[in-house]
Amino acid sequence: MDKDEPTDGTCLTARCSQILVRLIDDLLELTGKVDARKIYAWQQEIRALINEMPIIEKRKFLKTRGGAQMAHLALEKVIDLDDIVKRGASALPANEANRTVGEAMRDMTREVNALIEFTLSLM
Repeated sequence: MDKDEPTDGTCLTARCSQILVRLIDDLLELTGKVDARKIYAWQQEIRALINEMPIIEKRKFLKTRGGAQMAHLALEKVIDLDDIVKRGASALPANEANRTVGEAMRDMTREVNALIEFTLSLM
C-alpha cells in the first residue's frame, strides 16, 4: 500500500465481500476438474467469511494504517483466488486444479481470518 493512500480499509473489505459473493458461484466452473465435495467445502468456507465481514466493517480499526494494511493484504489474497478460478483452473489437469485452488483458498482464508480475528479481539 502506498504511503499516500488514505488509511481506510472499509472500502477494501467491501470489495473483498463483493468478490467473495461472486466466487461462491464461480467455483462451480471447476465442476468436473475438482471434486464436488471440495467445491462445496470451499463455498461453505467463503460463506462463513462473508457472514463475518459486517463485523469488520463496523470497527474503527479499519480507519488506521494497520487496519487498512491488513484489509489490503486480505483483498490481495481474495483477488488472487478470484484470478485463479476465473483465469483457468478449469483448464488445468484435475490434480493441478485441486492443488492450485486449494493453496489459493488457504492463503485467502488465512489473511481474511487474521483480519476477522484481530477485529474481534478489539471488541
